[in-house]
Amino acid sequence: MADEIVALVQRFSECWTARDLGGALECTHLEIELDWSASIGPLNGTYRGREGVTRFWTEMLETWDYFQVHVEETVDCGPDSIVTANLVRARGTGSGIDVEARGAMLWEVREGKILLGRLFQSTEAALAAARQNKRSAPATTGRGGLREDRVRERGGDRG
Repeated sequence: MADEIVALVQRFSECWTARDLGGALECTHLEIELDWSASIGPLNGTYRGREGVTRFWTEMLETWDYFQVHVEETVDCGPDSIVTANLVRARGTGSGIDVEARGAMLWEVREGKILLGRLFQSTEAALAAARQNKRSAPATTGRGGLREDRVRERGGDRG
């Protein structure tokens, strides 16, 4: 399952970077939540549903001349979630200032689509949230403890 989630998140990130909103939305569940409330940049808040993602998209285009997400590392956090460590490169609209920042995302998938994308300032914080989600999950889900198997690091596959 982790490989499928990695491929889904990678496809979403590639569509986002290519400014292909339709392609990005195809990767999302109807009830998606993008939680950007931990952002220290100009965009922050929680965006719900595909309408919320579209609003976030519009705000992003107004804020950044370009916005590229590079997934540097992926951590398997169980049957339906992963954490990605990311490098973002962007250029401010109007200011022309180039920005480079690292952060992490906790991704959760339902029915083969992205249900949650939550931004964190560090991989450690995202992993802690993933652990907390697993502890608070109902016992009937069959989920075990958090598995932090490295799936992909810096573009290389684990064989």
